[in-house]
Amino acid sequence: MAECMKMKTGAGCRRIMKRGGMRKPRRIPPSRRGGLKGQPLGGGSDRGSISAKLVALQGLVAAGGRMKVETLFQETAKYILCLRTQVQILQRLVELYGGDDGGDCGGEGR
Repeated sequence: MAECMKMKTGAGCRRIMKRGGMRKPRRIPPSRRGGLKGQPLGGGSDRGSISAKLVALQGLVAAGGRMKVETLFQETAKYILCLRTQVQILQRLVELYGGDDGGDCGGEGR
């Protein structure tokens, strides 16, 4: 399934969740952003929007400000896989124990 399912207790997912929980995005000085300086990005106006998106992503991933861009993307991918696994587990639990048919969270129709 996902990387989390390979782990014995799901400790890796919990570690990622604890590190990357819902935290307030923080401003990271340009000198600590790592990876964007000197790399051609096409148009000059795109550079600002990419930097802003990277800063936002760094705020979501714990210790993101101290990571290189490649590592940040790898950690983000792991986190997404863990979230996907958790959703699949919850869906299976609903199937197993039966869900309340009164509410729809928008999960159907995919």
